[in-house]
Amino acid sequence: MILNQKTILFSLLCIIMPTTSHAGFTEGVAAYKNSDYEKAITIFEDLARKEDARAQFALGLMYDNGNGVAPDKKEALKWYLTGAGNGNHKAQYNLAMLYQNGEGTDVNEKEAAHWYGKAAMGGKKDAVSRLNTLAGNGVPIAEFYMGNLYRTGKGLPKNLKYAFKWYEKSANSNFPRAQYNLALLYINGQGTAKNTNLAKDWYEKAARAGNAKAQYNLSLILLNQGVNQQGLEWLKKSAEQNNRKAQLMLAQIYEEGEFLPHNQITAVKWYKRAAESGNPEAQNYLGYLYSRGLGVERDQKIALSWFSKAAQQGSGEAEANKKTLTGS
Repeated sequence: MILNQKTILFSLLCIIMPTTSHAGFTEGVAAYKNSDYEKAITIFEDLARKEDARAQFALGLMYDNGNGVAPDKKEALKWYLTGAGNGNHKAQYNLAMLYQNGEGTDVNEKEAAHWYGKAAMGGKKDAVSRLNTLAGNGVPIAEFYMGNLYRTGKGLPKNLKYAFKWYEKSANSNFPRAQYNLALLYINGQGTAKNTNLAKDWYEKAARAGNAKAQYNLSLILLNQGVNQQGLEWLKKSAEQNNRKAQLMLAQIYEEGEFLPHNQITAVKWYKRAAESGNPEAQNYLGYLYSRGLGVERDQKIALSWFSKAAQQGSGEAEANKKTLTGS
């Protein structure tokens, strides 16, 4: 069935943006409303190249509807995809429709469900009903997003039992993110009775599929149960996938000599990986190591740099360390 309900009201596109960008976009909208499509496209293309997601959506819509240009679904898809990737929920919705209808691309219900899910989580009400239809047809990623909507209360009233139901459907179709979220519900007793063993089983399924968060959580369960070797293997797998929590924990294990022999050099390596991934606790502690010369050559400038990075992310301890180091 061809679905043609597209977002077409340019008046709804105007949202608060930086003043210069907003003024340019408003001028483009005015040109569009005056049927000066050539001017509108020129303005939108200029803004789109500057990563203005509204303009990217607007270009997609003009090519989709043939406003001042020959209708071109492939070009529309290109711009919707760019705008959708930059977080524009209208672009996400229209992109999903193209995938669902096979316009400008092959029919792809998985991609349609993915973008309907993004749009629905962003408050696009029409996307919820279309996502629900795909979920009812057994599309695993649609089932997963329905679980997200019910778990978070975005787009639908919060209902953890319904969230559990949809996650379970998706998880049973081997969708790793649903398996991970289902495990979270089991471990916390949300929408179902608390069951650590079932949580462990679902974490393991998601972990074996490569889900880094599941690998980390599974490692915690195993290490707490004394299954050290297997727990460490999952922790390392998660850390290698740049899971910041896993990297930090692995660094601490090497430094403290718990589960593994003490190795300060390897500890520093993982502190650096976690810090470079943006973990403020790792950034702060790496600053401390450099300030004291522990496992690294003492370097006050590098220490200050890491303290500053952590402080910028709201670490009060790093801010205090920064002041101590600079004497201010």
